[in-house]
Amino acid sequence: MGSGVSAIAAGCYTSMAVKDGDAYIWGDVLGTNVLTPQKVNGLKEIVDVAICYTDPVYDPNPGVALTGFFALDKDGFLWAWGRNDYGQLGIEMGFGTSQWITTPQRVGEAEGLTFTSISAGFGFVLAIGEPVPVPEPVSLLVLGVGAAGLLSRRRR
Repeated sequence: MGSGVSAIAAGCYTSMAVKDGDAYIWGDVLGTNVLTPQKVNGLKEIVDVAICYTDPVYDPNPGVALTGFFALDKDGFLWAWGRNDYGQLGIEMGFGTSQWITTPQRVGEAEGLTFTSISAGFGFVLAIGEPVPVPEPVSLLVLGVGAAGLLSRRRR
């Protein structure tokens, strides 16, 4: 990838990088082995990336990892794609099914959410959000297998 790389993320079988504002991905990408970094279409001005991964042994549909990919753009918009069986991407579709989201979808768009930072772990992603003009501003978004959506709200 060379110079211009400003952020990286590593999953169990997948890697991502941000180079000159574009997101690149390689490894096990939605069940396909991608050997060289490929630009993720539909994203621009990306500042950070994250990968959440859950081993297939925990998956009721064994054999394919529950992998979610996340990108944060310069305007604070969070984008997600990958496996969404339990709504772990924060996207309202696919709950209880083997739903693959193949193109990045904006998370929290209907609520007007923006974020400042993202990080991922085994089966979850955390996104720190900007306060929004609602009675209870969302300050932390926790997405995880079996515990989808907005789990934590802090009162101001």
